[in-house]
Amino acid sequence: MVPGWWDRPVKVLVGSNTTHHITRPSAAADLLLHDWPEFYGPAYERAKVAILKAMENPDDAWLNAASRSAFEEAAREAGILVSATSR
Repeated sequence: MVPGWWDRPVKVLVGSNTTHHITRPSAAADLLLHDWPEFYGPAYERAKVAILKAMENPDDAWLNAASRSAFEEAAREAGILVSATSR
C-alpha cells in the first residue's frame, strides 16, 4: 500500500447521483468539509479527528487504516455509504 492511501476506497453517494470513491485521508477531509450532507453526528466528529491524525502522519499505517474505518462509519451514520454489493 502506498503511504497516505487507503488499501481500498470508501464509496459514498453525495447529492442526487454522484458516487465518490474516496481513496485517501485528504480526499475524505475535502468531502467532510465541503460536500457532506447536513448530518454531523458523533461518527462525523470522530472521522475528522482520525483523518487529521492520518494526514499529519502519512507514513503511519495504523492511523491511515483508522482514518478509513472512521470515515466509513461516518458515511454509514450519514446514510451515504455505498455498500460493496451496490452498483
